[in-house]
Amino acid sequence: MKVIRNVVAISIWIGSLFSGSVRANPALKIPKSTTVIKADIDGNNIPDRIVASYFFRPVLVLDDSQKNTCKTVPGIFVRYTLYPDRQKSGKVIFEENYGSTRASYWVHRLTLGKDLDRDGRKDLVFYMGDDTSDETTYLLQKPVGFKAVSVGSAGLPSYTIDSQNSLVNFNKKVAAQWNRSTEVWQSKQIGWVKGDCVAIREKPDAKSKIVTLGFDRNIMQSQDVRAVGDWIAIEDEGNNAKGWINKKYFSFSSPVRWFN
Repeated sequence: MKVIRNVVAISIWIGSLFSGSVRANPALKIPKSTTVIKADIDGNNIPDRIVASYFFRPVLVLDDSQKNTCKTVPGIFVRYTLYPDRQKSGKVIFEENYGSTRASYWVHRLTLGKDLDRDGRKDLVFYMGDDTSDETTYLLQKPVGFKAVSVGSAGLPSYTIDSQNSLVNFNKKVAAQWNRSTEVWQSKQIGWVKGDCVAIREKPDAKSKIVTLGFDRNIMQSQDVRAVGDWIAIEDEGNNAKGWINKKYFSFSSPVRWFN
């Protein structure tokens, strides 16, 4: 179950789509900076280096003391800096929130991945997860920087990518198709929450009862119900809850961030 973020999710299983065990973590420590990849990333036969460093920034999380409310707490982030061609100066290519003083994912890592955009250059894959949910983000190398395309945060068993780059569930059923022109996943079956502490309401009305909350990049099922005005019917499978979300907080295309 995922719970925190500022543009990011964190895991905590609290009866919603989020993940992890609900364990207080009041004294987060900043890990030491470390080199995580030494390889020719840009394909010019000169070794590159990627360094992970860490920092704090406020994030929104569920407030355990009050149902369907949020609070701001310190969140811990990892930042990846690329030092190309043995250079001493680097550029930030990605950063992500993987925990807070409330809870955190058990693991996070950056690795070399498949050439998702088929441009002949190695793409990077960032993963964070625990025993109940995970989130994967692909970092596509572009001339102007790195395009971070998120699969989204989901409970386990999560989504995988097949030979056609489609997102498939544990039954091998396609949930979202990879659009080669826009380089995002698109779907009519699932969608991605946009923003933190987003209200999912019992009825398509801003004054209706809140049944659960969504956080940035949470994957939710689209109900087979026609939209009502600005409202879309969705289902949070992890929380076994159905409700309505305002369309400005929901997208049928996977989230994208740029790091230039």
